[in-house]
Amino acid sequence: MQTALNENDRAALQQLFSPEVRMLESPFASPIFGSARIQQHYDAFLGIYANLSYQLIGVQGEVGYAQLEGTWGSAESVVYSAVLALRFNAAGLCTEILVWGGPTISRAIMMKNISGVFSRNLAKS
Repeated sequence: MQTALNENDRAALQQLFSPEVRMLESPFASPIFGSARIQQHYDAFLGIYANLSYQLIGVQGEVGYAQLEGTWGSAESVVYSAVLALRFNAAGLCTEILVWGGPTISRAIMMKNISGVFSRNLAKS
């Protein structure tokens, strides 16, 4: 799976999902069901984020854990960082994807915004 993800090989990735796979991106989002829908979601995701990287963290039984990171925006101002838990069946197909994490503002942009607020507050005093 890591090779298919790192090489953005959509055909290879599609073959790794069971037909009934489901993905949960957050406790507040509706689950995404089926390999075709997850593939569409992944294709849209690739269109937004650049410099995506995946790193296998470990495997425990039928569950694999991976770190996903990417950037988006001018000067890579948005950072995506998440841990994935992927459950596999006996045939080796992914049946469930749980995502912890998501997009956030990069530390550099956050610090710039905070320093701007402090500068404006000092000017008012």
